[in-house]
Amino acid sequence: MLSKLIFHEKQQESGKSLETAPEKKELLRYQVRRALVNMILRHELKPGTRIPQERIAEKLHVSRGVLRETLLSLQSTFLVELLDNRGAYVGRLDEEKMSEIYKAREAIECMVVRLCCMRVNRLQTDELRQIIIREQMFIKKGDEMAAAQMDKQFHNRLLELSGNHILQKIMDEHLVLTKIFRTRITDQDVTCKDHFAVIDAIQDNNVEQAEKIMRQHIRTGWKHIQRELVNKNGKLDLIPIEENMINNGKTTI
Repeated sequence: MLSKLIFHEKQQESGKSLETAPEKKELLRYQVRRALVNMILRHELKPGTRIPQERIAEKLHVSRGVLRETLLSLQSTFLVELLDNRGAYVGRLDEEKMSEIYKAREAIECMVVRLCCMRVNRLQTDELRQIIIREQMFIKKGDEMAAAQMDKQFHNRLLELSGNHILQKIMDEHLVLTKIFRTRITDQDVTCKDHFAVIDAIQDNNVEQAEKIMRQHIRTGWKHIQRELVNKNGKLDLIPIEENMINNGKTTI
């Protein structure tokens, strides 16, 4: 992945460097952010260890300032911790932090389906069903990663259809970790049934039922994460964010 990220920080464009042109600077931050996230998810940077900012900035061909801004933005995801006079460290994900994250996600996802019940039309529920049909197809093929991506696409599409940009921003910037855990013990057929049930409730404008199903769905996901924490001594498998896993370019990870 990193070999595909080419940064031209000092490149001149219309008399401005890449870092001073607003749209280019935003793209640069996005690329650096994704590269750092993947280093952490692949355990190139291990939990609890200090992040060698000078070496990474040199590796990514960006200034220390741009790297520092990126590290600051990652604090809210729990992937990075900034300590006064000590530098930046890779965050440690314990059960307490994960429990807080999933409780927050539960509240947001329930609000999302509530809003969807008020806004979503038949054409859009058909679109959601097509996503789950593709998920089922990948499950039958044994393509775990592709099925997981359809799961993410479903939840992200619900967020978009809710029409609430603040909820989208919170999920993208603060609860991104719930999108990148990989658990192989999840019953994917049950997951698909939950998704179809949520869609049915939304189509029927049944707010109470949609919230009930989504709440149980998120809680079931958290139970699987808890089991993984126990079975792997507190270590979780995480899914690196590849080009084809950025939710069609809409997710800000």
